[in-house]
Amino acid sequence: MKLLNKILAIGGLSLIITGCGLLDPVPAPVIKYYKLDFNGTKDMTAGCSVPQNAPVMQISIFKVDDPFNTHSMYYSKNTSQLMSYTENKWVAIPAKMLTQVTQEKLLGSCLYSNVISSDFMTSSNYRLAAQVLDFKQVIANESSVMQLSVLVQLIDNKSNSVIMSKVFAEQSSTTPDISGYVNGANKVTNMYLDNLVTWLSSNHPEKIEK
Repeated sequence: MKLLNKILAIGGLSLIITGCGLLDPVPAPVIKYYKLDFNGTKDMTAGCSVPQNAPVMQISIFKVDDPFNTHSMYYSKNTSQLMSYTENKWVAIPAKMLTQVTQEKLLGSCLYSNVISSDFMTSSNYRLAAQVLDFKQVIANESSVMQLSVLVQLIDNKSNSVIMSKVFAEQSSTTPDISGYVNGANKVTNMYLDNLVTWLSSNHPEKIEK
């Protein structure tokens, strides 16, 4: 009797294992990747030209506060918790993307004869150092807001002293989903870029030196 029970138990286990093997494997989620879209300078630079003897600007690689300098796309539903869209990622970390679009924006601003990106000391006249303090979507009920906060310092490379600084705090209403996140991130980034150029042009290094 005991031998019969053991045979039946082994047979039942075999059926369970065989039955499980017939199940289709669960497909891995497909990750969608996004990048920051830069609007370009076609409207801003229409008809402008770089002044003779315009200074050279150096942009240091952006510093981004934790945890925002990852491929994750963060949102929050309360002040104490951050979450991320698990099936959506940035194609590059924000530090790299924001440095690149800022360089492109300043190259097209006609304020500088050249704009280079480097963390090493160069022969450029001025250096732009930036730190991202906040970069997330805040969701409340059926609405949300995308936020970008950047501390920017303009530095004289000759004296290595800060000439001026400003915090750019941008926000834009979005839908409370990944589409709203991406559209909102692009919008606040371009708001920051436009305001940065306005700030620099109104306090142009040539004017500061007079």
